[in-house]
Amino acid sequence: MARHEGGCMCGAVRYELDDAGSVANYCHCRSCRMATGGPVAAFVDLKPGAFS
Repeated sequence: MARHEGGCMCGAVRYELDDAGSVANYCHCRSCRMATGGPVAAFVDLKPGAFS
């Protein structure tokens, strides 16, 4: 179990997440590429309450 912290460059937004039991994936289908403007879209599924 690891706790991660981060936020935006100006410091106005901060977040913490606990990655225990999380699942990370990426998608390269046409819809995800168009939605993100990149070659892939990354997703992370977290348990309820793991993100604040």
